[in-house]
Amino acid sequence: MTIDVSVVVPTFNRRALLDRCLSALVSQSIDPSSYEIIVADDAASEDTRCLVEEWRCRCSATGPEIHYQPVCVSHGPA
Repeated sequence: MTIDVSVVVPTFNRRALLDRCLSALVSQSIDPSSYEIIVADDAASEDTRCLVEEWRCRCSATGPEIHYQPVCVSHGPA
């Protein structure tokens, strides 16, 4: 199956909120192989990378693909 939707989640030092967000995203009723989750970490923090890696391991067999993208240069508020 092909990926129909890419969900991009921007974050900046919000571990608890990101954890809740990822939990909700992997609980969707659509086919997990039809979407991917991309976490764009504006802080490029090790804590966030580890959390995303934990979710990637949890979902590796049955959930959507989860990717971590560090942003090495802060661009300030949107």
